[in-house]
Amino acid sequence: MANPFLVLGGIAVGIITAAFGVLAVPGWVESAQDASTMNDLANVRIAQAATVSDTGKYASSLSALRDASDVRLSGSGLDTVAVDTRGDGWCATALSDSGSVYAVSNRVSAAQKGTTRLTAEAAASCAPVQCPTTSWDATYYDGISWAGAPILRGCLPELNWSWSVPSTKTNPVVGLPMSNYSAVYKRTINAGAGTYTFTLRRDDIAFVYIDGVNVPYEPVNHTVDVTLTVPLSAGPHDIEVRYAQGGGGARLNLSWTIAP
Repeated sequence: MANPFLVLGGIAVGIITAAFGVLAVPGWVESAQDASTMNDLANVRIAQAATVSDTGKYASSLSALRDASDVRLSGSGLDTVAVDTRGDGWCATALSDSGSVYAVSNRVSAAQKGTTRLTAEAAASCAPVQCPTTSWDATYYDGISWAGAPILRGCLPELNWSWSVPSTKTNPVVGLPMSNYSAVYKRTINAGAGTYTFTLRRDDIAFVYIDGVNVPYEPVNHTVDVTLTVPLSAGPHDIEVRYAQGGGGARLNLSWTIAP
């Protein structure tokens, strides 16, 4: 005679599975999520191999890799794809829905796991990356004083984000907390001669430096936009933004116009 408890247990599992899909056994879901992320990174490796074969160089961003390759890159967790400063290597990172961060590069045979993007990139032997000339080179620090060892590095296409309810949001930078951090963003622009008007929106704190010199402004509430007027000569100019987020809502936007 069959054990009635086993029979009833099997019926219960069948009912639950039929109602909700695959039964969530501890560890199974996380393993499946991590496997999906590693598959995304494996596709990045295939796409980079195809791209360098066709063009002679690695793609320097996720969008460029999608444009240059027929390999399917649909993983929503993919965060960054970048070439290193010498141009002879690449690194890619992705955030699994399990909360783990994975990285892979041309220097390792498989994706490496970390608790943060920096630890994953270190495990994957990622070399320092070279951000595209139109992107911001970003370095992040624990705390709001831009001090200590960096906790994260990467590239951002623009400085433009805002949120008012952190508890319902996810930081757009993978591996970065929602509060109590600071960042330094740098890029070089090839300016035409003229008077530039920079508009800065910030919550909590932000300062702008041009060619290493702070552009001062009158202290105002962070809900008020700041306008900075700076004359620039023709040629390259270094722009640096120092940003700090203590808690609560967050916003950073920097844009500019030129009057010849």
